[in-house]
Amino acid sequence: MTRTLVVALAVTFSAATAWGSLVGEPISAEFGSGANGFDQPGYGINNTGGGQPIIANSIIGPGIEFNPLFSQVSVDVADGTIVIAYGGSSQTGFSNTTFNGFVIRFTDPSPPIVTGASLVSQSGVGTPLTANEVEFSPQAIAINFTDNTFDGGGSVTVDYTYIPEPASMALLAGSGLILLHRRMKRA
Repeated sequence: MTRTLVVALAVTFSAATAWGSLVGEPISAEFGSGANGFDQPGYGINNTGGGQPIIANSIIGPGIEFNPLFSQVSVDVADGTIVIAYGGSSQTGFSNTTFNGFVIRFTDPSPPIVTGASLVSQSGVGTPLTANEVEFSPQAIAINFTDNTFDGGGSVTVDYTYIPEPASMALLAGSGLILLHRRMKRA
């Protein structure tokens, strides 16, 4: 009797799970400041304006990670979701430059790998953001508000998918192999 065993493992987490939780993951939030926004060469942006970002650091946990951040803006990062909200009472504007917005960056030495990001909802944004204004790299998600406005009480929600950091993936794969070995021994 011949046995054929095919095993495939593909894991992408887009919500909190026992293996993919980002709680405790260190992150930074960067915001384009001044009239020129700021350079983001990791996104192919070559801004000659040379503005420097404002940077804040936090740890992912329950509730808002950055509040208030950058003049009445709060940023809540959770497993698979980022919510940026403007709590001001009047409209605020973003200057017209190549990039002027927010970058949420995973800063752990072995960070999760971001595999996608998409705009889910928005309110109080002068000109509605498009899919092109949400970008990602393996360790960061960028939301570009260049030449746009944000009304008081407005918010933007972005969902993202990721692969857990390498140590979690190795543990997950190793556990699967142990279970497979046990099952084959019983057969």
